[in-house]
Amino acid sequence: MQIDRFQSEIASLTRSGVPLVAIMKTEHNENLDRIAPQTVLDLYLAERRDELAKNTLRSHKYVLNHFVGWCEQNEIQSVATLDGRQLHEYRIERREDVSGNTLKSQLGTIRQYIRFAESIEAAPTGLSERIRMPQIERNPRDGRITDDKAQEIMEHLDQFQYASRDHVVFRLLWKTAVRVGTARSFDIADFNYEDKTIAARHRPDSDTPLKNGTNAERLMALDEQTTEIISDYIDHTRIEITDEYDRNPLFTSKRGRLGVSTLRRTIYKWSRPCVLGNGCPHDRIIDDCEAYNVVAKGAECPSSRSPHEVRRGSISHLLNENTPVRAISDRADVSEDILDQHYDARGEKEQMESRRQFFE
Repeated sequence: MQIDRFQSEIASLTRSGVPLVAIMKTEHNENLDRIAPQTVLDLYLAERRDELAKNTLRSHKYVLNHFVGWCEQNEIQSVATLDGRQLHEYRIERREDVSGNTLKSQLGTIRQYIRFAESIEAAPTGLSERIRMPQIERNPRDGRITDDKAQEIMEHLDQFQYASRDHVVFRLLWKTAVRVGTARSFDIADFNYEDKTIAARHRPDSDTPLKNGTNAERLMALDEQTTEIISDYIDHTRIEITDEYDRNPLFTSKRGRLGVSTLRRTIYKWSRPCVLGNGCPHDRIIDDCEAYNVVAKGAECPSSRSPHEVRRGSISHLLNENTPVRAISDRADVSEDILDQHYDARGEKEQMESRRQFFE
């Protein structure tokens, strides 16, 4: 009898001009709470505020604000009405603006948002699993900037961008193998010209935490050239400004302490072959290439490298120089096991050459 009643209702609605797909969607979601995407976002951020690091929460908010904006543009007024087709359309549109790795990361965040919506009965159960994640073919251990490439970039900056912010950012990341978040945390007071050192300090109360907390605090020695370049940058090029906590950041913009995204863009920018006068290995017309002309799209160049690849390249270079693994581990704030599994990007021949001196 219930089936007969259901079929009768469908027939009546269809005669009234309501599309069958809309009828089925209404029937499927009739027990869900009708909550706007923005409201779900507010609830999601409140739920995860205590479990996510501040920078991670900020990243989630950025990604999900874009998704919520897309929903509003497409007149999706309730998360309950979202379906797999719409999520696929968003994925297709978004991949035009970001790299494959970035798309995968952002879709992962949206999947967490949808799972939360499912848990509060605001989205159909199983909807999160209908988000298709892009397949990234690249082996993460293979991604690094080579020693030769790093030297070429530093020589170019030495000559044409001496003591600029970009010059110091790239050189410091390469020479210390620190994470980009650690580079952002540096204050002028952390740099000691006389001792040729720079210190990493965990200061979560003023928005510059280190990934591994106080255990990541350390003092790092600098070579003489790097020390001079940093000193000249501070004296002549750095924008003099304090941040909102009345601290003096090493890397600044007119708005205060430089953001992680700007630091990343610096590395993407200078790792492209075209900016060093090497032409384009991808047969693009440079003047028409967005990866060249739009700062925010530097990562779209297939030859660009991320800060993490600079870190991996720096660590691999130190290993090739037969620097003791314990020393690298302490300097880069990474355990010896993780270093071996994820940061040693050397091939078999490179590893053999680094051992040669011990057996000849």
